[in-house]
Amino acid sequence: MNLPLAALPFRAISYSACAAALTVGSTAYVSALLLLARRFGAPADWPPRWRYGMAAAAVIGSCVWWWINHPMEGNTLINFRQGHALTDGDLLAVPALASAVILCLPGRRTGRSTGSAPARDRVGAVDQRD
Repeated sequence: MNLPLAALPFRAISYSACAAALTVGSTAYVSALLLLARRFGAPADWPPRWRYGMAAAAVIGSCVWWWINHPMEGNTLINFRQGHALTDGDLLAVPALASAVILCLPGRRTGRSTGSAPARDRVGAVDQRD
């Protein structure tokens, strides 16, 4: 049973709806990355559930983008077979997939220190031993 492309869910959205989905999705993802970086530091220091959760969000978001990006596909870069090709619009998912790969790299083995550094290690600290 072959359904026309427009009959599939969310495949017949307008160009403006597609652009809005790209803007909202990428802004939400980058904002979450920045908030997590502010909270935990480098991605290698993040708890695994946050790293893998953000990686999963990137992969799911990329798959959703490939499903709905039909109005923004642009020029064909590589033809795979009739009706299947890599286009300019498909490349918009690459940064999210690259961040997913980076987030899935193994974290550091050392634990994060809790609390502040001793006074002798802080820049500009006054020596109180006099």
